[in-house]
Amino acid sequence: MLRKKFLRFALVFSILFNFSFVDCKKSPTTPDIKDLAFPTIWINVFEISFNAAANGGNPFSQVLKVKNSGIGTLNYTISDDADWLSVEPTNGSSKGEITEHSVSVDKSGLIAKDEDYTATITVSCSEAANNPQEAKISLSVEKEPAPEIWVNQTSLSFDAQEGDSNPSSQSLEIRNNGEGTLNYDITDDSSWIEVTPINGALNKGSKTHKVSVNIGGLSEG
Repeated sequence: MLRKKFLRFALVFSILFNFSFVDCKKSPTTPDIKDLAFPTIWINVFEISFNAAANGGNPFSQVLKVKNSGIGTLNYTISDDADWLSVEPTNGSSKGEITEHSVSVDKSGLIAKDEDYTATITVSCSEAANNPQEAKISLSVEKEPAPEIWVNQTSLSFDAQEGDSNPSSQSLEIRNNGEGTLNYDITDDSSWIEVTPINGALNKGSKTHKVSVNIGGLSEG
């Protein structure tokens, strides 16, 4: 009688123990790789600024870099929303390598103003996890400062004897102390004065002109 009770107890204990062990066991969960298998657009900059003078040339082009920082192949296109802005090439493909695109502006027809011209470059791929990506573009067109005339002296004096030879010539130096190009002419109001050359064009530096007088026909005075 005692033996039967012992066996029953041992059997119940074994069943409870096994049931408890199975219930507490946990299986690890692993994300499905398909949930992560998307290309991702990466660009090196989100803002690009250009500066130009109204009377000057176009600024140098800059570089927009694009690559796939995700899975698979990123087949993308690039567009913009301004006539004065261009990107070359306008598409690309990446499995992780970087592709460089030239961003340039043409300020022809644009006037100088206080506010910047603005535009947006859009990099698109319908299969990308973060489609689309944008870079903001700004172009500042400023008025070029005016040229400024500088003369090394404001008066010249010549001495000669009546009926004698002409005095030695003297020099007049002209310089552009401003910006841009100084296009100038030199005139005089007396027939006995001669300046050579009578005009010039200066961006930087200076130009020397020879000033001479002819005393022929002039009386003492």
